Amino acid sequence: MLATECDVLGIATSVSDLLAALPNPAIECVLLDLLMPHQNGLDALPAIKAKQPSLKVLVVTMLADRTIAGETLARGADGFVPKDAGSEELLRAINTVLDGRRYLSPLLPKTSHGAGLRAAHPALIRLTPRQHEIVMLLGAGRSYAEIADELGISRSTFTFHKNHILDRLGVTSDSALKHFALLLFVDAPPRGARRQPDD
Repeated sequence: MLATECDVLGIATSVSDLLAALPNPAIECVLLDLLMPHQNGLDALPAIKAKQPSLKVLVVTMLADRTIAGETLARGADGFVPKDAGSEELLRAINTVLDGRRYLSPLLPKTSHGAGLRAAHPALIRLTPRQHEIVMLLGAGRSYAEIADELGISRSTFTFHKNHILDRLGVTSDSALKHFALLLFVDAPPRGARRQPDD
């Protein structure tokens, strides 16, 4: 899709592969997934920017959540686009960040999916980025095994994170955790629904 409009220089299948390719002045923009094997893109953002400060990083992820978007921008990303955005928006986002401006997709909800639950569950904000990813993936209907595979972590590591999530949220069972995660998506916009850009 991008090859007709951009010079695609390569595809990195992990954060370590990407970092090994930097710095490289020929690379002007990276499309970064947050759910990468072995290390998530969110945690890797500062290292990517440190290796090549001029590099523009556009996060393209299934985690279409305003809180996560804000965190990526705080860690050095130049833009944020959900994976269900169309090719026209993706190209617009690339051009925007290459022009030196930030891009935040109008597909993002006005508030975080979990905003309505944060008052009742203040511990939600104490989750680590990895724990937050796990909760979001649970809310998207992923099984425990699928989440472990998608994040590139072992089943024992997943269980370690899950148990800490249970403790921090005060949830007492796996079924209750899955139900809680599903509630986070109640206010999410339907896939393909477009929001108006913020003023």
